[in-house]
Amino acid sequence: MDLTKRIRDKMMKERLMFVYRGVVTNENSVPLSDASRKGDGKFRIWIFRKKRLFMFVLESLQNVSSIVNQNQYADMSLVVYSKKDNGYTVTTGNVLPAAI
Repeated sequence: MDLTKRIRDKMMKERLMFVYRGVVTNENSVPLSDASRKGDGKFRIWIFRKKRLFMFVLESLQNVSSIVNQNQYADMSLVVYSKKDNGYTVTTGNVLPAAI
């Protein structure tokens, strides 16, 4: 089976709208958070909710990017938007070195 088709099928099954793995910086935080507003074309929510979600996503990405300069695993940051029955989920994260 083609890798692209497998990835697309997995994203559809899990209702993933957007997935990014890489360095999150102040420069790419706005474009990454814009993806939460565009979504899959079916991502239609009221303007107030959309703005609130955008600000939440932007703040989450800024939190991720604040650790990037101090982290040797910066290229493994993760951003995921998914659709749920009653709304949407936003997942962000960093890999951190083990505490000494």
